[in-house]
Order: sequence, then C-alpha cells, then structure tokens
Amino acid sequence: MPGTLPPYPTNLYPEAPLTRIPLSGLLAHDSTTAQSLFTICQSHGFFYLDLATHPLGNALLAHATHLQTLAASAFRLPPAEKEAVSFARTHSVFGFKPSGQVAAADVHRRRDRGEFWNIAKDDILTNEGRPGVEYPAVLRNGWGELREFVETAHGIGMEVLDVLAARLGIEAKVLRGKHRLGERSGDHVRMTWAPGLEHEEGGKEKGPGAERGEKGRDEARVAITTPPHTDFGSVTLLFNWAGGLQIESPKTGEWEWVRPVAGHAICNLGDAMVEFSGGKLRSGKHRVVAAPGEQAKVERYSLVYFVRPEDEMYLEDLTTAGKGESENKNGNDENGVNFANVEGLQKGQTRWKVRDWIMERAANLGNKFDDTKNK
Repeated sequence: MPGTLPPYPTNLYPEAPLTRIPLSGLLAHDSTTAQSLFTICQSHGFFYLDLATHPLGNALLAHATHLQTLAASAFRLPPAEKEAVSFARTHSVFGFKPSGQVAAADVHRRRDRGEFWNIAKDDILTNEGRPGVEYPAVLRNGWGELREFVETAHGIGMEVLDVLAARLGIEAKVLRGKHRLGERSGDHVRMTWAPGLEHEEGGKEKGPGAERGEKGRDEARVAITTPPHTDFGSVTLLFNWAGGLQIESPKTGEWEWVRPVAGHAICNLGDAMVEFSGGKLRSGKHRVVAAPGEQAKVERYSLVYFVRPEDEMYLEDLTTAGKGESENKNGNDENGVNFANVEGLQKGQTRWKVRDWIMERAANLGNKFDDTKNK
C-alpha cells in the first residue's frame, strides 16, 4: 500500500532543469508566467506546475492523493479480474495493461515492469459515443472523485493550451475546439504501479546511474518500468511520489532525472502539440526506470491525466504558416511509426486522424489489442 517513502537522493546527477510554473500565475494570465511556460515548452517540453499556489490546485492534489489509495486496491485485484478488462479484451487503450510488454523500438528487448489502469474520460463522464469498459467495482466506487479529478485536470490543461495558442498566433477557440470535454477522445486517467526491487540498482552508487550520471551505465540491464517514448496527445499532468522519471536531454542525449516536488504536478506536451504548433513546440522523450536510492525497494505509484484531441480531429499545423499541413507526414519517427506508409493512413492521405494515430503509437509500445489468443 502507498505509505511513507524513503528520501529521494540529494545529489543525483544529471537532473533535468525544469521551470516551475505557478498555477496562480497561469490562471491570472500573468505575462511573465506565460512567457516562462512558452519558453520551456520550446526547449524541454516539460515543466513543474506549482499547484499549491491556488485553491484549485490544492483540491487537485487532494484528489490525487485519494486516488492513489484507490489505485492500490485496484492493482491488488485477482489476475483474472484484471485480465478480463485488458486492452486485448476491450480492443482499446482503456482497461488494464499488464507488465511484460516489449516496445518495438527497444533494441535490448526489455520487458516493462509497470502495470496500468487506463480509465477513459468518456466512461467517467458517461459521454455518448463510446461503449463503456466494464471496470471492476473497486474503480467504479471511486467514480465521483474521478469525475472531479478529470474535470479539474482537463480545465487546467485548457489553460496551458490557451497560453500556447496565444504565443503561436492560434485562436484559443480553435485549439480548445479540438479538446472539448464532452466529445469522444482518448483523454483518460492512468493509474500506474510497479513492484519494488529486492536491492538497489547500480551497486555502491545507489540507484540506477545515481551520482555518477548516466554515462557508462549498462543500458541493457536498466529496469524499465515504462519504455522511452513521447506522449501521444496534447498535455499530460503527472502526479508521482517516488522518483524514476527521466527525460532525454535535448542537448546531450543523456537521461536526466526528474525530482518529485511536493505540491507540484509534472507536466509535459505530447506530439499533438508538436503538430498543432507546426513543430515550434517540443514533446520531450522520457521513460520511467526503477526509483533511485532506497526508493527502489518500495512499490511505485503514479497518477496521470492525459489531455488528447478528439478522436475525429486531424493532426495538422494550426499556425498561420501551416495551412493545415502535417508537420511529420513523411518518414519514420523515433518511436517506430512510419508516417508515410502505415495502415492508418489511407491512400493519398497526408494527415493522421487522432484515434488512428493513438492506436498506432500504443501498438508500437508493445500493447496488444487482439484477444484471439484467449478464445
């Protein structure tokens, strides 16, 4: 069960130099806050969001803490009950994801250690147009709090998008119009869990690559909780209590540690915003490994909300210069998706429909959406 964590190492290196954005400044439309947000979204694509600066943020933090306890109960359900609503059974990215997946782009063929519960926004809000997943009762009993969490997190995500739209010369109503709360989309709450390790990784250095940096690590032996990827959607809000998140440095290519900070969410942009911005914004590549130091020995939980464009929208450049073109319509991306020749793109089509894009990307992370092996 979630509980008191050992301290995070004080001298872990390298550490990602992320900007802290106050929610109070974001909601007040403060120009300095807006510029800081835009700048970090052009470089790392990741930032800390200081939620403790506003009552709305404090409410969201409280919901996240309560939902962490709910998640602990859901992950302890019998395997058969979880398997009954696996991605392969729901034919979607919603339901339960077991550990042991292998990402297509991983040359070391490592099996991930993380389990997910992906709970669709449309199921939580009972939006029309999507067959509901039969989530177990332990999750359905938390529907009221999940609804409040979704509505608050989505609203904060929209505030982030408003700032970026203004700096990009995109009308706020245009970008907001692709992320309506009541329309069918891939938005969801993700609960994650990974077991603790019997011992700390990295020998006497304490933790995976701790204090000596990432150079010289035996990469093939790194315990992968979530494989390297960029997010699929527009904005991600992450609540994690233990370490383990790493961002690939845009300057050196090294994996940089992201320190959990009390009272803050870790936010990042996804690939949809790279498309909508005509390549002016960054979707940072990241992964989750075993937590550093003594934290490696305990269970790791996190809670995520993904703001994604509506299923029927297209990924396209929304800036004045873009004229509706796709930023990445040719060649392969670093996650193994071929933008020019995949089943999701029909003949002559140069833009991805959002739902097709999400399913293709999820499959490349090793997820299975076919349950024929179980019949």
